[in-house]
Amino acid sequence: MKVSVNCFHCKKIFFKNSCDLKKGYNNFCSRLCYKINRKSKIEKCFSCNCVIDRSKRPHYKDMCNTCYVNNHRKKVREMTPYSYKRRKNGDGTITVYGYKQISIPNHPNSRKNGQIFEHIYVMSSHLKRPIKKSESVHHKNGDKLDNRIENLELWNKSHPYGQRVEDKIKFYKEFLESYGYKVTKKGE
Repeated sequence: MKVSVNCFHCKKIFFKNSCDLKKGYNNFCSRLCYKINRKSKIEKCFSCNCVIDRSKRPHYKDMCNTCYVNNHRKKVREMTPYSYKRRKNGDGTITVYGYKQISIPNHPNSRKNGQIFEHIYVMSSHLKRPIKKSESVHHKNGDKLDNRIENLELWNKSHPYGQRVEDKIKFYKEFLESYGYKVTKKGE
């Protein structure tokens, strides 16, 4: 037999079995009300007041996904002054992450829109070859706008899959040969 009961959390009227009423089960209209009442990781967004599950996104602080993204974009726009977004003399733009982009459409490392990061262009010009996908260019002093060759260094992100000694030796031998070193076994 069904009995009408008020939800403990939202006070909404719902129906439940009379045997559950005697045992004290199903005092909530939904699983969401149960989780909110049990003080689990379900909370309300402070900006738009929608319900969020903190167990799925623990790093967002009191905000739902939409509010977090919008707030983050707003902060990035406020942190980046307009003078840094566009250069007045037309020699490139600065991205919201602080890297300088220039337009060189026919360069092998440029993207589909013809833009290339200046530090990648400087390093590839210095090496007289395009930067490989397994390589990245690092700024030594941390200043993303300081794209002098003295401040840039080439990093490699590739590594071997296996852990056997023979596999590692083979990988590192190929790696050194790809950068122009001659590798010979000791005693040869």
